[in-house]
Amino acid sequence: MKLSEILRLILILLFSTIFLVTLPKRTFAISKLEKKKVYSQISLIKKKLKKSPTSTDLNYKMGRLYYKLGDIDNAIFYLKKTNTEPNVKRLKFLIQLLRLKKDHLEEVRTLGILAQKIPNSPNVHTDLGDAYLKVKKPDKAIEHYRIAIKKYKKHKPAYRGLISVFEAQKNSYEIRTVLTDMLSVFGKDPEVFTHLCRLDYIDGFLDATIQNCGRAIEIKSSIAENHIYLGLAFKAQEKTQRASKIIKTAAKQFPKSELAQYEAARFYENEKNWEAAILYYTKCISAKSKSVKCYLGLGRSNLESKKMAASMEAFLKACQLDKTKYSDIRAAMGILRTRGNQKWYSKFKSAANKCGQ
Repeated sequence: MKLSEILRLILILLFSTIFLVTLPKRTFAISKLEKKKVYSQISLIKKKLKKSPTSTDLNYKMGRLYYKLGDIDNAIFYLKKTNTEPNVKRLKFLIQLLRLKKDHLEEVRTLGILAQKIPNSPNVHTDLGDAYLKVKKPDKAIEHYRIAIKKYKKHKPAYRGLISVFEAQKNSYEIRTVLTDMLSVFGKDPEVFTHLCRLDYIDGFLDATIQNCGRAIEIKSSIAENHIYLGLAFKAQEKTQRASKIIKTAAKQFPKSELAQYEAARFYENEKNWEAAILYYTKCISAKSKSVKCYLGLGRSNLESKKMAASMEAFLKACQLDKTKYSDIRAAMGILRTRGNQKWYSKFKSAANKCGQ
């Protein structure tokens, strides 16, 4: 490699490392004395600005002072005035504040200015891609993610950005293309094989799922979903015993994984082992407190165990989280009516009415 190319890579890496600037410590709860000092400084600078309204230095100082007070709107107002003479440090600070305010259109514009100042920074183009996604312009996002990769082919956040766009578009072909590129650049990367493991299962390529999930586990065994999709692939191939062992072992190994707890609970539910199903649906909720599917499973399993109060509570919680699950309570009511349990049918009906409101 030529010396000039080596220097270019070093500069790119330098820009990639320094781009994400941490905002200065926010002291919104400053003391009255400190606040008085800040307002005094603001008053002094305002007088100077009357004589030199376009002074980038004075406007930048005003932006910093208002930020110190927690007045983000005024901080942005003054910082934007400095864009007449763009400066990397000032632009980065302004971008961070625009993100705080979720002003993504202005963020796009400011990142565009920054890209002109440091055109070889992959981080700038990746951030532009992220910002374009926020304003619902995926084509522009893709364009800038690709520019970032062209600037530095090992810039992983840009690949992740492309994958997120194509996942939203349900474009498996493009996701596979990106993952293939990543394999050529990063080699045996657990992140890449984890994506392939999930994608193959979703697309129904069961043999490929088993192969890629297995590779992912070999490279890094601590990612729960690879174990689960491997088990689910065997289940889809009707190799139930093997699937059951993999998924139940994963549920014990990864107690904080909603997916692992949920799939283990489903296995137990299908086996009509209601107590085990209740246990793992409860663990699933512990892993993710707002898991609608786990509350529904808990409701069904408790219903089968004749634990009516717990069942109704779980169904009601699911419906509170997602009103479309009203139908699940109605289904439970149908079971109770078939059983002739009028008392709990009436209570579930009351809960269903409450949920449907």
